[in-house]
Amino acid sequence: MQETKDFKKYIQILNNHQIHFEIYLNDKFLSEDDFNQLHHMNFDYISYDSRDVDKNTFFICKGKNFSDEYLEMAIQNGASLYMSEKNYHKNIPAIIVSNLREALFLLAEFYFNYPQNHLKLIGITGTKGKSTTTLILESIFEQMALQNKSKPAGVISSIYNFDGFTREESSLTTPEPIELMSILANCRKAGLQYVLIEASSQALKNNRLMTIHFDASIFLNISSDHISDIEHPDFEDYFQSKIKIFRQSNHIFLDHALLNFNEVQTALTSAALPTTFSVNDIAADYLLNSYQQKQTFAELNIKLIDYELIFKTKLFGEFNAQNILAAIAVAKHYGISDCIIKEGIQKARVPGRMELFHDQAENIFCLVDFAHNQLSFQTIFQFTKQYFSDFYQIVVFGSVGGKAINRRKELGDIAGKYADLSILTEDNSSIENQHDINLEIISAIEKSHGKWLEIVDRKSAIAKAFEIAQAHFQKSEQKVIILFLGRGVENSMKIGKINIPYPSDIEMVEEYLTKLNKIKGKTN
Repeated sequence: MQETKDFKKYIQILNNHQIHFEIYLNDKFLSEDDFNQLHHMNFDYISYDSRDVDKNTFFICKGKNFSDEYLEMAIQNGASLYMSEKNYHKNIPAIIVSNLREALFLLAEFYFNYPQNHLKLIGITGTKGKSTTTLILESIFEQMALQNKSKPAGVISSIYNFDGFTREESSLTTPEPIELMSILANCRKAGLQYVLIEASSQALKNNRLMTIHFDASIFLNISSDHISDIEHPDFEDYFQSKIKIFRQSNHIFLDHALLNFNEVQTALTSAALPTTFSVNDIAADYLLNSYQQKQTFAELNIKLIDYELIFKTKLFGEFNAQNILAAIAVAKHYGISDCIIKEGIQKARVPGRMELFHDQAENIFCLVDFAHNQLSFQTIFQFTKQYFSDFYQIVVFGSVGGKAINRRKELGDIAGKYADLSILTEDNSSIENQHDINLEIISAIEKSHGKWLEIVDRKSAIAKAFEIAQAHFQKSEQKVIILFLGRGVENSMKIGKINIPYPSDIEMVEEYLTKLNKIKGKTN
């Protein structure tokens, strides 16, 4: 619990940000004179979950599925006032605002005493690679903390959040305002100096990072994704959402190829000169000179601004070079030494990202990755084509429901072209029917002349993949690689409106390798 907050001060904040509002008490509109006569409208807690309400809570009516019964429950549990975009005609004070998203963010930062102002925030955005880059940077800052006997960096990512006290699995790439400010407040309380934040396009578009100002931001890449009626109506909207981060940053780091976009050039006119990185453009400040894939690690020769260094990493795939380059550029900006950066990169691990397993005889390989969009699918299959070209390739995947509709055919097209067999299965179908989602993917696979099999239950699909892999090797002696894509370490599945506990792909891969009486071995 924070200290009691003065509701009148919050009203002044709304006025300062020109957010229109009206206040009602027992369904009666309060004029400014009426409001000034009230002395009891303070609050001790804020929440938008009616199950998480205590005495004197300021409750926020939020969400497209919000109903009157949630507010009634909140009032019964102790809510003393509420905020909404509509009047629910209750017997507690109501503030009706014109823009709930912005009003909520301003409330959250006010309640938690503006923790972002006491931290150095580093934002990471892009279509793919955000989580990997975030955790590479976390590893580098961790090594710096060990050497300097200082604090590590806080982390807000799609994999987990770390606030200096606890590390918890995350449910959103960028949390909602109350959770975000709570994490940042704990980071400040723990004495952290740096916090790494994955900045999703939805968070940037919908003002979930409204007044956040990044000391540094990374823009990795851009490709067509998250295009749907409920996310971004078109690529332009997606792109404009991403480049909002420039206006919220002191220092900008981006892939040199992004300078070819007029939108980026325009956005940079009012921003500081960016630092660039690239895997192939010699004009970049940080450049990949060479990449060598070894049996248990990869070796990168990287040109820094005025010299070269060799880095070793257990993160497979040349595509990870872009993420490593971005992390190096930011680390050098903060004066971190080369030896600490090397150590951080060598020790970096990203759970559920490019994790490679194999049996004892090295006949069946399993690659688990979070790849779930066109760009990440292309990257994964290019990697397997280069390093597992003689293998029979099976891919197990699905696509989420309720968003990113265009993604389904894109994934099917790529899988149909590269995989010998696609097994379509469950992947957070949400409010849609997974079979209907899979049919859209299947139509694209067939257009690419690919082979497919549908097993909606993901556990059964994974079991079948192992069964087919064994049978194929026994019959042909051709080695097999199975790609489990889309979920990584996620241990829940959204079916309908409920998230149910569900084993992660990594857990199931390890289980089936054990069942086959084969020793699991990581090559990374």
